[in-house]
Amino acid sequence: MPEPLEVDTTDHSERDAASLKILGFFFSALGALVLVGTLWSLDNERAVIVNIASGTVLLVIGFGTIVLARRAKKKN
Repeated sequence: MPEPLEVDTTDHSERDAASLKILGFFFSALGALVLVGTLWSLDNERAVIVNIASGTVLLVIGFGTIVLARRAKKKN
């Protein structure tokens, strides 16, 4: 008779929090670079609007992911 399968009960929440933190810093850095890059397109209104909007969205996603990672780490 075959043995029953073992269930993996390993908790990966600390690893997940670290991954979210790295991802948050990446998005924040990318958003900051997009906002800095806006300075080179000041003569084109559409480019400025798009760069500011996309840079802000990336920063918000990045900071939100960092906050989410901190909450997940505290939950541990």
